[in-house]
Amino acid sequence: MCNIVLSDDLSIRSYFEKVLNLSKLGDKFPVNLDDVWPLVYSAKEKAVRALVSSDQFMQGIDYEILATNGENTTVGRPVNVYMISISCMEYFIARKVRSVFNVYRDCLLYTSDAADEL
Repeated sequence: MCNIVLSDDLSIRSYFEKVLNLSKLGDKFPVNLDDVWPLVYSAKEKAVRALVSSDQFMQGIDYEILATNGENTTVGRPVNVYMISISCMEYFIARKVRSVFNVYRDCLLYTSDAADEL
C-alpha cells in the first residue's frame, strides 16, 4: 500500500479500493504498519510511538505486535512487526491526510442524507 501517494483523486480512489479489498479478507489485523506509515509519517519510529504510546489505540483491538525472535534476515537486532486493523489504518491516515478525511466525511453525510429520505 505504501506505493500510493494520497495527493490526487486517482490515488485516493486507489486507497479506498485497497481498503475495500482488505476488508474482504476477514483478517483482524491485515495491514503491516510498514506498508502505511510512509503515507503519513516522516519516520517509522513516529508512527510506532503514535500507535503504542497513545490512548487512541489498544493492543489486541487495534494492533498486534509480532516479535521476530531472531528471524531477522538483515544484520542488526530483531525488529517487531506491527500489524494493524483496518479501522486503525483508516484513522491513522484520515487524521493526517485531509483529502482522505473529506471522503470519509462526504460518505457519512451522504448516508445520513439518504437515511433521512427513508
